Parts: sequence; C-alpha cells; structure tokens
Amino acid sequence: MPILLMFLLGAIGTVVGVLVAWFVVNPAVEIGDLAPAVAGMFTGTYIGGSINFNAVALHYKVNEAGNLFAATTVVDNLIGTPWIIATLILPKYLQKWFPRKKLASAASAAKK
Repeated sequence: MPILLMFLLGAIGTVVGVLVAWFVVNPAVEIGDLAPAVAGMFTGTYIGGSINFNAVALHYKVNEAGNLFAATTVVDNLIGTPWIIATLILPKYLQKWFPRKKLASAASAAKK
C-alpha cells in the first residue's frame, strides 16, 4: 500500500508540473493544435514510461507530424535520461542528510 500511495503522489506531482509548465510556457503558441497531445505525451511518459508516450502520440496522430514527433522524442530522451541517472545516484548521497531508520528484524522482534 505505501508504494501505491507514493506512485499516486508522483503521478499527481507530474500532472501538476505539466499544468504549471503549460501556463508558464504556453506551448500552444508554438506547437499549435497538437500542444495538448504533446503535454499528454510528456505526462504519460513520466507516469508510466515510453509506452504511454507513444500510445498518446499514436492516438492523437502526433507521429504523423514527423518533425514534432522527432523533437518531442529528443526532448524526452534529453530530460529523461539524466533524470533516471539522478534517481539512481541521488539516494546514496541524500542518505547522509536523511539516514534511514533501521527496522528491527523479525528474529529480534520475536525474542521480545
């Protein structure tokens, strides 16, 4: 259950981030009618992976706009790859400032 709650929190954070970016950047000016689909592609990829990115692109036919689809794929890789690397490396360094509480093992808990 805690993992599901963390996933839900992350998904909500992603949606909020995309909405904030939408109003700050106003992509409809540059991208046009496919801007909502592109926002959906990035929302999908950061919640559930590249399969969601491509599913949204296929559904809204962003893949038929070759340059736009290629550009969104490049941006996804340029942002996504460093983020994945950071999420693998950061816990090691953040543990110095936020140490884990050690849980008692089942054997020691049974002795009490």
